[in-house]
Amino acid sequence: MRSEKSTFETLYRALNPRQREAVDAIEGPVIVIAGPGTGKTQVLTLRIANILKRTDVGPEGILALTFTNSGVAAMRARLAEIIGSAAYRVNIYTFHGFANAVIQRFPEYFPRIIGSHTADRIDSLRLVERAVLARRLKAIKPFGNPLYYVSSVVKAIETLKRENMSPSAFAALLRTVDRAANPKKYERNRELALVYRAYEEALKRERLYDYGDMIMELVRVLVAERELLLTLEEEYQYILADEHQDANQAQNTILELLGSFHDEPNLFIVGDEKQAIYQFQGASLHNFLYFTARFPNAKIIELSENYRSTQNILDAAHSLALSAKERLSHVRLKAQKQRRQKESVILAPVPRSGDEPDYVASEVEKLIGKGTNPGDIAMLYRENSDMPPFAAALAARGIPSVIGSETDVLKTPALAELLILMRGAVHMDDDRKLAELLCLPLTGIPAHLRYMLLARAAETHMSLYLVLARATEPPACAFSRRLSHLNAVSLTRMLPASIDFLVNESGYREEVIAGDDPTGTIQKLGDFFAEVKRYSARHPDHKLADFLDYLSALETHGLSIPERAEGRGGVRLMTAHGSKGLEFDYVFIVRAFHGHFGGRRVRERFDLPMRGSALREEIGVDDERRLFYVALTRSRRRVTVSYSVSDDNGGTLLPSQFISEIDSRLVKLASIPEKKVPQALTSVSYQIAAPRPVPDAEYLKALFFERGFSVTHLNNYLACPWKYFFVNLLRIPEAKSKHLIYGSAMHAALKELYDRGSRGERVSAARIIRIFEENIARAPLSPLEREEALGKGKRSLSGYIAQHRAGLPKDIRIEYAIHGVPFPLEGESHVVRLNGILDRITFVSDGVLVSDYKTGAHKSRNEIVGKTKRADGNYWRQLVFYKLLLDEQGTFKMREGEIAFVEPDEKGRYRTERFSVTPEDVSLLTRTMQEVLRAIASLSFWDQTCSDPDCEYCRLAKVIKKS
Repeated sequence: MRSEKSTFETLYRALNPRQREAVDAIEGPVIVIAGPGTGKTQVLTLRIANILKRTDVGPEGILALTFTNSGVAAMRARLAEIIGSAAYRVNIYTFHGFANAVIQRFPEYFPRIIGSHTADRIDSLRLVERAVLARRLKAIKPFGNPLYYVSSVVKAIETLKRENMSPSAFAALLRTVDRAANPKKYERNRELALVYRAYEEALKRERLYDYGDMIMELVRVLVAERELLLTLEEEYQYILADEHQDANQAQNTILELLGSFHDEPNLFIVGDEKQAIYQFQGASLHNFLYFTARFPNAKIIELSENYRSTQNILDAAHSLALSAKERLSHVRLKAQKQRRQKESVILAPVPRSGDEPDYVASEVEKLIGKGTNPGDIAMLYRENSDMPPFAAALAARGIPSVIGSETDVLKTPALAELLILMRGAVHMDDDRKLAELLCLPLTGIPAHLRYMLLARAAETHMSLYLVLARATEPPACAFSRRLSHLNAVSLTRMLPASIDFLVNESGYREEVIAGDDPTGTIQKLGDFFAEVKRYSARHPDHKLADFLDYLSALETHGLSIPERAEGRGGVRLMTAHGSKGLEFDYVFIVRAFHGHFGGRRVRERFDLPMRGSALREEIGVDDERRLFYVALTRSRRRVTVSYSVSDDNGGTLLPSQFISEIDSRLVKLASIPEKKVPQALTSVSYQIAAPRPVPDAEYLKALFFERGFSVTHLNNYLACPWKYFFVNLLRIPEAKSKHLIYGSAMHAALKELYDRGSRGERVSAARIIRIFEENIARAPLSPLEREEALGKGKRSLSGYIAQHRAGLPKDIRIEYAIHGVPFPLEGESHVVRLNGILDRITFVSDGVLVSDYKTGAHKSRNEIVGKTKRADGNYWRQLVFYKLLLDEQGTFKMREGEIAFVEPDEKGRYRTERFSVTPEDVSLLTRTMQEVLRAIASLSFWDQTCSDPDCEYCRLAKVIKKS
């Protein structure tokens, strides 16, 4: 392994002069204009390494801010390659992550946030609805539809918060506006201000805060509390902001406040005004350009060497940017020598709108036929609604695809069936809902009997449920009994448990496993269950009926449960906005006609009197031009821009004006033969089942290497390979058991105990127990389960604290996370990434002691190491695995490991069993892991079952192997 110094030097020497200038400019304000593909992430990470190399500042003295969690992960991963484990001590956050970190560290300054819960979109809509209905309004409360403006009001409030504008500040701004200039506009904004104030008061009253409040509250406190600001200014000696063109006013204010102590702060801004595409989210080009005025002596560095695209693509993008009226940098990007081949931008005017998807799919098919990996091809479109016909056209040709744009999980057929099942089970007295449920195959009712039951209900004027209950046909009787049971569970059990029961006991899960695309459906089911968990965490006492009301509200307001974009080896379909930061060999920009991509008119309900407001009647042409620029520059080799010459009704469509702004010498017109397109592909309502991205075996193998591997995965596999397969690989959603909920609450309390002890603070047993109680209170437990957990936990914690309070260690780390440790797998070119979270490490004279808490009953030493008849060896395997992780990470040396039981034994003692883990133990575990991991990678366990004849996972395995 190369040393960190040699890694830095090697990468530093590879920089071009402008990049090197940016990396070396470590003092004072610096603005780097980094166009697409110019290596800005490399510059950022090498600059951080250079700061650590040339100054006395430690990693903790550097703050790097970006806009997405993926951006944070990418920056930290790149930095770790350069400086090793010190990368994990550098403060790298999203803006919201940074706000949350400050709030958690200094809760006394944030009573508005601490102790409150996050308001979801439905909460915001509900509170605004209530505020509108409770007030005498005219401009935004039309008589026929008093809630007509509700969604627009929520959107306007979100914009105001991104601009760091409170209700009082907005009201003050309105007092400076000439109401006579536009009376209707003024009156709408005046009433908006009233509702905004009422909304904020309702949030406080219900102890809620919305997404924008964290940033606003941080700004407010930093302005008001000079002591806190000085503390942060002293901590963060160097501040870096990536993708700064995407910053909104509130985020910009944070940067300015953190750098306000010095006239020339060490503030490093990286961005590209030509890629400012998030104005609809409050980002303003003005915010980026403002810094050049705020710091007139700032060093400005423009990166001009592009490492991604061909010169023709860069020249086309440059000619497009020259058409902008804005004050932008017009530096011409230069391709690297190996990428200077002259391949033109392709323009494809397709005769009819129905032809375009099939034409693009045929071009994609040609590329794949010539050896192009489907994953190196992307289709970019302006709106999510553009996607379905293009996905259908690919599927019709058998081309795998991965949809990266946001789609609603509940709109997929399998999840729609689950929704029908839930509604029918809860509302079995509703004939419509029950009729829909009877149409599902999982009822076991044949079609002819289903029709007979529906007809019988209509003829006798009886409820369908009563008809079903009185039916004598065996399938109807069986389903009637099952339905009554499902209904009873849905009305009595807590939300996650009731949905888990419906999925498992109705036959739904078996139907999913046996379906055409089990892996894809399970992924969607996981997205749905994640929403269930989020909802349940905020509403722990709600039942399934309440959750169904929530889903109905989502549907009413046009909201969705987004599906994660997962898949391997497929053509990527996404919006132009979603493509930011990505790159592909071949890019198709589709539906590029005037009025759709450029020349768009979107009527907004509010025109806010603010600098750089994104809400206006017509989306600025320059905003759209920058988006088109981003789409062009995603391509490494070739771009094809397509549009339809006529719409579905035969009307003429014009090409986007951005096509004409590209230098014509760089554009080649495609030859498109006339041909009849199958009717199925011309229909906008054409529906198909989502295709498998790749064959299952290949998909599962890719998923295995992506997921990583932990000791829990290992223990599950050794218990039953299919338990690992369903729980850890496919991640079939399962309700969290009351035992896991109890364990998590105990761990939270122990974290507070040892955190306070390490800081030398007084340990209050009441405070520690309160942490446990708060966690149990938020958990989806029945009243009886909650009562039992509280009684057991209070007793256990009281005794544990009494026994350990006097000897709490000071030099420790709590919940020490280790991620991505490479583990070479014999016979494979890929490495498996090992992960683990260690409950506590305590620094001792010659290394660390690793502690793992257990909330179960005490086990003897022989049982822990697997030397008794009923032992599974899981606890011992955990300790050895942790030593393997620490050895491979190389940061700390594990001297001993201990299993700390936080439940008393029969005599009321809290036992801790300590062990030394030898290299031979690690070697034995390594051999076991090699066998297990090879079996998973090759799927050689496919025909195996475990020793438990009643194993639910082996039962599911039999179903999946039939499909």
